[in-house]
Amino acid sequence: LMGAILVGPRIGRFDFEGRPNAMPGHNTTMMALGTTILWFGWYGFNCGSTLQISDGMAQVAGKVAVTTTISAASGCLMATLISRIFEKTFDIGIALNGILAALVGVTAACATINPWAACII
Repeated sequence: LMGAILVGPRIGRFDFEGRPNAMPGHNTTMMALGTTILWFGWYGFNCGSTLQISDGMAQVAGKVAVTTTISAASGCLMATLISRIFEKTFDIGIALNGILAALVGVTAACATINPWAACII
């Protein structure tokens, strides 16, 4: 906290009245690539947490994969819709953040919820 106070805000972050200026992402392609890599890795984490594929656990791993996919896709769609309603534009950065937020949100319950509930989470 002291370091942040000492350094201060980034140049151009605030206007003369103290309101924050928008600072869009600099490389949308890398943002999308990073989100795709994280999304792919999330399957290894969520599905791999079942720790086995034998003795009926393959069904659990499959259900985890389905709920993870549905939640991430729903997060992207809802973030895009909310961005369109409030900002009157489509923003890829907000859509990608929606994917990551949904992946984080579904991780704890992905093995216990029904696939339809993944849309709501």
